[in-house]
Amino acid sequence: MKKILNISTIILLSLFIISCGNDDSVDIDVKEPTGDIRLEAGETLDLIVEINSNSGITAVAISQNDLAIDTVQSFSNNLLMMNYSISLSIPDDVEEGKYEMSIIVDTIDGDGKTETVDIEIE
Repeated sequence: MKKILNISTIILLSLFIISCGNDDSVDIDVKEPTGDIRLEAGETLDLIVEINSNSGITAVAISQNDLAIDTVQSFSNNLLMMNYSISLSIPDDVEEGKYEMSIIVDTIDGDGKTETVDIEIE
């Protein structure tokens, strides 16, 4: 009886550890630009983002309504790691101020993640 109890405990602990292993299945790391992002109206933001996923990346979206940024790119090869690069044009008529841009990553297992980046328009 004691042996069955020990085996049951080991199985339950293993299931708990496995289920907690997916908590951070997506990692988003902005590589460029580094530091504070400061731009002027009409400039271009060259963005490089390193993305890692335990299950596979299916799409990357970048969004900021006030700066007219709304891009989505889908991927069929389901890479586990990628360096995503994109050039984003800042409108000429945007007002000075601070803006929050979202980087959204979707994955095969549905454990997507959103990372926000602050942009200052001078």
